Amino acid sequence: MKKLLILLLFIPLVSFGQKLNKESNGYFEVVELKLSEKEIQQKINEWIDLKSSVKINNLETIITSGNFTIEFDLPGGLASIDYYFQNKLIFYIENNKYKIELKPTNYSAVRLRYNNIVENIDNDENHTVLPDGLKVSDYMMLKNLSKETFAKNREDFVRKNLSRQGSNESTVKFMLTKEKIDESYEYYLISKNKWDESISRLFLDIKSHINLAVMLKKFN
Repeated sequence: MKKLLILLLFIPLVSFGQKLNKESNGYFEVVELKLSEKEIQQKINEWIDLKSSVKINNLETIITSGNFTIEFDLPGGLASIDYYFQNKLIFYIENNKYKIELKPTNYSAVRLRYNNIVENIDNDENHTVLPDGLKVSDYMMLKNLSKETFAKNREDFVRKNLSRQGSNESTVKFMLTKEKIDESYEYYLISKNKWDESISRLFLDIKSHINLAVMLKKFN
């Protein structure tokens, strides 16, 4: 028990080692450690067996799927929406290195929360839009969107959706005041931080499981 507690002290609580791939549609990280290819493959498979039952497996490449959920707070702070994100995870193994690659593949709004009430959301085309009309690619950026870019996206989204509802120009202008845009931008920053933390936690979870094997090896 004492050994385990010592080992856990050396596992970082936060990880920011992920980079965007060339297509900017996924994250990756390369990890080098003192384990053989077979040992790395074994530890990756152990982690996958804990999280998912679907995988394509050979000695050098392991492919599986996964998911994570993020609660996006809506402007005003009175409501939030849970978004369910599906992803593809690919592990490449070579010598004493492994590469983790994560690509989000699909997402949808699944729950609405307001006044301590939770309602499930029907999965249709109206609920595959992130708040303020943003796309997954807007959250996958290593930097935050500038307020100017965000404001332009919000204006396009608001005008498009309110015109569908037959709203007049005064309603549109009210939704596009500086105060409304500033408030929405602050909530975007909160959601972007939640997104980054979810990605980092997933990578950290994988690395911690594998790195623990290296540390245990040292103590044996």
